[in-house]
Amino acid sequence: MAAMMQVTGGTADFQVVARDSRDRAVASVRGLCRPMRGAIEARLCDRGAPVAGLDWRQAGAAADGEWAAKLANLPVGGPYDLEIRLLDASRKPVAATTVRSILVGDLWVLAGQSNMQGVGKISELPPAIAAVHMFSIDDRWALAAEPLHPLLESTDEAHWRPWIPPDQTREGMLEAFRRGARAPDAPGVGPGLPFAGELYRLTQVPIGLLPCALGGSSLEQWNPALKGAGGRSLYGAMIRRIAAVGGRVRGMLWYQGESDATVEMGPTYRRRFADFIRAVRKDVKDPGLPVLFVQIGRFIVPPDSLPQGWELVREGQRRVEADLDHVAVVPAVDASLVDLIHLDTAGQIEVGRRLALQAAREVFWRKEFARGPRLAEVKTNADRTAVTVAFGEVNGRLRAEGRPTGFVISDAAGESLPIITRVDLPEESPTAVVLRLGQPLPEGAQLWYGRGLDPYVNLTDDRDMGMLAFGPVPIPHPAG
Repeated sequence: MAAMMQVTGGTADFQVVARDSRDRAVASVRGLCRPMRGAIEARLCDRGAPVAGLDWRQAGAAADGEWAAKLANLPVGGPYDLEIRLLDASRKPVAATTVRSILVGDLWVLAGQSNMQGVGKISELPPAIAAVHMFSIDDRWALAAEPLHPLLESTDEAHWRPWIPPDQTREGMLEAFRRGARAPDAPGVGPGLPFAGELYRLTQVPIGLLPCALGGSSLEQWNPALKGAGGRSLYGAMIRRIAAVGGRVRGMLWYQGESDATVEMGPTYRRRFADFIRAVRKDVKDPGLPVLFVQIGRFIVPPDSLPQGWELVREGQRRVEADLDHVAVVPAVDASLVDLIHLDTAGQIEVGRRLALQAAREVFWRKEFARGPRLAEVKTNADRTAVTVAFGEVNGRLRAEGRPTGFVISDAAGESLPIITRVDLPEESPTAVVLRLGQPLPEGAQLWYGRGLDPYVNLTDDRDMGMLAFGPVPIPHPAG
């Protein structure tokens, strides 16, 4: 019988193997072979040449037609080819196989609802790069390319079940769905690929993406209590996918909240989201897992639509940074839209870039990247005709294209007051904004930024890290 080697499990083509704290990784592979027994050797190659220190070496053994191999100390980088061969009793190679295009780097979970799933045009995204792969939604490793979330193809029922009409079947819809999802102008761009491309540019550490999002999903649908349902729940599906890639992830990107932006659910979003993060960290056995998330953006609806739920979720998301370590939020309220609620490709690229800067700061200790403008202090002058708003964590100085805008002052009941006559960015105070008022502030006045469903805001810093929407924030009386 002819000699042969076949891979049946372990490290796969295009897999991203998670690096450890020493920036090294282990590849483990198993399979079937003929002859039925012998020694197994392996080596790691970069563009055809053996990686230093990882040329042919003993890596395992074959017995009863099954073999297993393990190669340690793989360095960060790639794509690599893992070459494996079977030796006979005389140490002569008699069969060989190769696991191709593997990377050693970091794994990032993508979770949330439709803005994470993505609606931007795929054709407007830069080409895929070899250093970013994905564990596709049908559990295969591949070069990362949109759509990252073709939900009907998912292994997990939680992703595709909501999209099947009562009179149709998944099998009957799949072929047409696959064609449409990959059409030249198909929607599908979320922040995941822009994030990965920018973070790789900054760090040169390859990235593997684990898409897990579902459009329209509420935080309740991500309830950790549903973990036992496995792939029939969003949380269970996410935990299953993390386990399937080895259980070690570098962090999570989260973009969700629109489905919870109601007056009923909004008040508890902050607490529920913090509890969700704690549960994820417990289940992946990483109490400091970085979670980077997006504050919900704009929603263009009729003027009589109530904005309170939207404002409650935004403020809750802003304040989660104070509740937990190793979390960071970026704004989307200044991003461009493709429809009434979803970011277009340009908006997703900007949000992805902001997330990447947070990851560089949080994971790679790149302290030259500040979080971006964070509200630090609000104070008034003696006659309460000017409000100075100071910000911390600014990259350089505050900036605005054209006239700075986005601030609102309300009375104690929340009614907007049209009293801001001018907004200044003082040269001598590069991290402050001064609001000039046409009349003194009333008792109980409150400050907002990015208030409402569809505000126009334009304040950023020197790294274009936008300002988070906030409010209501009480405006205190002047000291003394």
